Amino acid sequence: MSNKALTCFMKYHPDILKNCRFKIGSPYRFNDPFDSQIRLNDKELDRLSNLFAIEKDRIRYFVKRLQCINILSLSGKFAWDMESSNMWGLYADKGAGIAFEFDYEEFVDVTSMKTLKQFMRNYKSVDNNPKQKQEFILNYVTQEIINSLNANIVAVRECFEEIKKDSSNVICDSPEVMFNISLTADNLKSNINKLIHLLDNSTNLVSIFNIPDSLYEVNYTNDFKNLLDIFERHVQKILNTGDTADLVSQFMSTKNIVWQHEEEYRLLIYDIANEVIAPCNDIANNKDNPNRYIEATKRLDELWAKKDSEYYLTFAKDVKYKAKPVIGTNEKGAKILSSYLVPYLPYPKKVYLGWNFNVETEEFLQIKSFCEQNQNPIPLLKIHKNNTNYEQNMFEYEDYVV
Repeated sequence: MSNKALTCFMKYHPDILKNCRFKIGSPYRFNDPFDSQIRLNDKELDRLSNLFAIEKDRIRYFVKRLQCINILSLSGKFAWDMESSNMWGLYADKGAGIAFEFDYEEFVDVTSMKTLKQFMRNYKSVDNNPKQKQEFILNYVTQEIINSLNANIVAVRECFEEIKKDSSNVICDSPEVMFNISLTADNLKSNINKLIHLLDNSTNLVSIFNIPDSLYEVNYTNDFKNLLDIFERHVQKILNTGDTADLVSQFMSTKNIVWQHEEEYRLLIYDIANEVIAPCNDIANNKDNPNRYIEATKRLDELWAKKDSEYYLTFAKDVKYKAKPVIGTNEKGAKILSSYLVPYLPYPKKVYLGWNFNVETEEFLQIKSFCEQNQNPIPLLKIHKNNTNYEQNMFEYEDYVV
């Protein structure tokens, strides 16, 4: 456990602990209309259109596409720190809300899928010898890795089922039969050759170790042109068919300096973006349609408005990877099968109630029950603003669960 924390301040709603999940927002829902958003006037659209020699409607589509992402905002401040009073006031219902404190190192490990990615890197370093690969798998595959591999295998298998419904052909680097397995610790040895085939050939599994980290410390700036520069490089990479994940994360973690007091970290969630953007790219790639970028942008707005309002991120005691299937279309109109892992959150290490939180309520009993039901109870602490330790710059607090 590290001595560094990430804290999520919020207004309390019973659904949070009933279903162990946070509702995650997007830039369209932020208080600051320029936070993680870019707004181009006609002059800028003309300049970018001339710079890249593409239609202005295509630029507009790239703007919309870039901003389709979900973000969980956390603060590097401890909830008991007096310097967090602004966070309690702005985001936690003026001190009547709640704050969930996570261990920084554990949060990074879980959300970046560190264990899984390290396994894939180590596997790729094994000599191209079947016997050595078998030995490596049997020695180093853990239950966490089995869970994550199964999640991807199931997602790809579901994707095959979807494609069968419309009798379309699909581009996949492994035959369907290779995904008809469900790995367990007991049957790992009997399925080891199938698994080696998938690890060696299936981009759905091999690409796992290239998954970008999801947590970013916010970079504060007083120069709005920084966002425009990032967007230009983003467009250039798209046109060169390059990976834009690094520029998306840079764009989404750049914020006006007036917000510097929040000491914000952002967990970027890409899975809904992948789900929404894929069908819109199909429209945009249809060269026979003269209005393809206008229609793709309109469809993107429609899909995002529906998906964005219903997105949640769960926290779990044990590793619970899930994967979602995605069916895309390449420029030749062929179906392409892929999948991606859905992230989850670790359990909070501490839960704080604000100074105005009413402990004579059903909500308090629900929170207390949640903290007590764990094998290792989660400390439940209530801030008292009238009892402050000015020498140590901290609020006093009362323990309800220790």
